[in-house]
Amino acid sequence: MQFLQRSLVAGTHKFDNRHGQVIPKEFLKQFESNINFVSTLICIGYSFGDLHINQVLRDWLERSPDRRLEVVSPGASIPPFLLHLSPQVSVFKEAASDYLDRLTGIVRSRRELSQRRLGAWFYRHRNAPDVQQKFCTFMQERQNASFRILLEKMKHRSSRKEEGASPERAKAPEEFARELAEQNLLSFDTLVEEFLEKEASVS
Repeated sequence: MQFLQRSLVAGTHKFDNRHGQVIPKEFLKQFESNINFVSTLICIGYSFGDLHINQVLRDWLERSPDRRLEVVSPGASIPPFLLHLSPQVSVFKEAASDYLDRLTGIVRSRRELSQRRLGAWFYRHRNAPDVQQKFCTFMQERQNASFRILLEKMKHRSSRKEEGASPERAKAPEEFARELAEQNLLSFDTLVEEFLEKEASVS
């Protein structure tokens, strides 16, 4: 814990000498000086709780109407101390990863998007294990239903063979494994999307 106290500095009083954890004032001076070299500033993960930094941001925007501040957070809003500068402030109510992907033109795969959405859902309900259990129950029930469908298909193929229908071409192990993997990926993504859409409709 002593190591963390020396290494991590956060909160409202980073530059206040009346408290234990203090960042050297030189850091604030560097920020105040270097910010003048940019016309657009992107704020990710900052909740505007430090009065010293807030004052720098306000002064920076007030010096030129061409300067822009972009605030990125799912619950973001224009800070009260910048309301008079609202034409210069843009709010993006999205996760930082989504914002950066859109900004850089990165297109994520279906699997990546479904995992990201599921991770965000679990994070929102991180203090509610009963709610998280709903996902496990849903997946188990849907997988059981899939197994029942698979058994019906196997019974159908068996009955066709007994009736004299031409047997299906035997697949090589590599081909079978590849198709099975593709079906599993599709099945997982479909189930995650179905679950999250169901949760969204309820809430």
